[in-house]
Amino acid sequence: MIYAFWNTPAVQKAVQTLVMVGIVTIVALLVGGVGYLIYSRKKEKEMVEKGYVKYVNADGKEVWGTPEEAERMSYYNQVVEAIREFKPARGYQNERYYQYELYQWLKAKFKDVRLEEQRGSSRPDIVVGDIAIEVKGPTGYQDLQSIADKLVRYPEHFSHVIVVLFDVTANPARYDDWKRGLKKRFPEVSVIRKDSIER
Repeated sequence: MIYAFWNTPAVQKAVQTLVMVGIVTIVALLVGGVGYLIYSRKKEKEMVEKGYVKYVNADGKEVWGTPEEAERMSYYNQVVEAIREFKPARGYQNERYYQYELYQWLKAKFKDVRLEEQRGSSRPDIVVGDIAIEVKGPTGYQDLQSIADKLVRYPEHFSHVIVVLFDVTANPARYDDWKRGLKKRFPEVSVIRKDSIER
């Protein structure tokens, strides 16, 4: 019965069609893969001839740029990693303690770190080279709202901006909305959230 069904012209035609579609798909994938490989090698050769190097940008994607851009991004990535490794001694009720403790941590790792004196709201809390670091903590919803205004001004004077949020107390839904909006408006800004266990 199965043999008779298998040998019917309709089944044989369907099997032949499936085999043909499979072969065409495999050939298309192979041709596309080889074409992409040739294109990427050609692109890589062009970039190298221009003096560009490949590096990882702030979003973790590989991009081409000048050696100077790559060096600045490497330094930036080191600063981001150092901040991610930082753990405050405890939770504080005053932002200045977070700022100072993070400043001390970064000062032990990088030579060009300075703690900015607050004269109004136009300066970041900490500067590492040409990287501005804005610190908030404990971070309520009003603290989050005040960040966007600063982010408009900082890029005029700094190559990168990092926002470090300690002990976020804002409603989780509002925080998520804020972060999505911030990333849409300032995609180059890194936001690092650090919540302490105890207060």
